[in-house]
Amino acid sequence: MSETKEDLQMQLNCFSEYCDTWKLKVNTSKTKVLIFSKGRQPNNINFIYEENEIEIVKEFNYLGLLLTRSGSFNKAKKRLSEKATKAMYNVIKKGRQCNLSIECQLELFDKLVKPILLYGCEVWGFGKNDIIEQVHLKFLKHLLHLKRSTPSMIVYGETGRYPLEISIKCRMITYWCRLLIDENKLSSILYKFVYSRYHTNNDDILWIKNIKNILDNAGFSNLFYVQNTDLTKWLPKSIKLRLIDQFKQIWNSAIQNTSKCITYRLFKEHFEFENYFNIINDRDIYTLCKFRTSNHSLPIEKGRWHNIDRSDRKCSICTKRDIGDEYHYIFVCPALQDERRRFIPNGLIPRHNIFTFNKLFNSKKPKTLRNLCNFIRCINSKLTPS
Repeated sequence: MSETKEDLQMQLNCFSEYCDTWKLKVNTSKTKVLIFSKGRQPNNINFIYEENEIEIVKEFNYLGLLLTRSGSFNKAKKRLSEKATKAMYNVIKKGRQCNLSIECQLELFDKLVKPILLYGCEVWGFGKNDIIEQVHLKFLKHLLHLKRSTPSMIVYGETGRYPLEISIKCRMITYWCRLLIDENKLSSILYKFVYSRYHTNNDDILWIKNIKNILDNAGFSNLFYVQNTDLTKWLPKSIKLRLIDQFKQIWNSAIQNTSKCITYRLFKEHFEFENYFNIINDRDIYTLCKFRTSNHSLPIEKGRWHNIDRSDRKCSICTKRDIGDEYHYIFVCPALQDERRRFIPNGLIPRHNIFTFNKLFNSKKPKTLRNLCNFIRCINSKLTPS
């Protein structure tokens, strides 16, 4: 590595002497030069190694991570997301072939897909990572048979999953902690060099700025200025807990203030992996999950597609003319009276309210949930034109 073409040529000459001394041979056809620059690259630059001109390239795949001359990692993230998407579909395919549980498939994602998505994130994690999180959300929605328009916060809430941004930040902090103590490693030497430029010359070094922002937002601002300290034993865990707490606050706020979550927040009490995934069969899981996440054709949802005012999204199969939301069809709609008596516990029907609604959807009894799923299918058949 060098900051000038003269210095890099000198290093190549020194390297040639080293290889001659130790009888080593370099494959010059596979050796490339990458010049990092945001401006136009000069045409009169060339580099020679043992009378062979080395090709100057615009991008280079180094240890599986794509480096580009602009210094941006956007192409690298895109390539990682493409590789991870292929692995993701293989996990879904195997999960369906082997009839694996939702929990098992989530575990497979973390073991097989997540490492591909986050490869090298300790280095590139400072930029926008939406393309990485899109793969995560796509997997969750495919897994649960949900529409792409399903709000991300609802998907996180049903599965108890956190955005991958938390893992990226934790891995960046862990890497930073190691750089502080591994003084003889090349990466640590380079870190000290760029930190001194950031600290002394106020250079705009995005990676270091991001580390500082993570520490600031987690309440550990003072640690950024304490270099050469072993923080690996406790700091990454503390950062992770802070980031999780912050995300839960954001999640709670989104659930309480998003119009599409008006019904969802009536029965979603805690941010956690839902119990029904483990106690009913796949057909019932998808039926219940779709109903809970508004992946249905009830008037309350269909009206949203056509920009109909909420107060005008009336039930289409009864004369009460109430808003056709989930609560109406579960407990109120006269057109479903017979089915309701058949599938809903009798103790919940006479004095129904939001507490009985919550109790029904959070039941831990397999029979109650199976009957609820059967009732939901009756609702769907009534609303679907023959």
